[in-house]
Amino acid sequence: MAIATIEVDRNAILHNVNYLKQLAPSSELIAIIKANAYAHGKLGVAKLLADKVDGFGLARLSESR
Repeated sequence: MAIATIEVDRNAILHNVNYLKQLAPSSELIAIIKANAYAHGKLGVAKLLADKVDGFGLARLSESR
């Protein structure tokens, strides 16, 4: 049985956020964290982005737990 693994590149996430901010510097940036951050761990991603974005959004209220 093959085991799948994923590696979260925190620097890549931060790079993407900074790039989006450069594209639209006067805009607010809302991070949408859905499906447990696609298995990356919603709390870890939220903590990483907490001081980088203006807010968070989700698809369903149940995803906030």
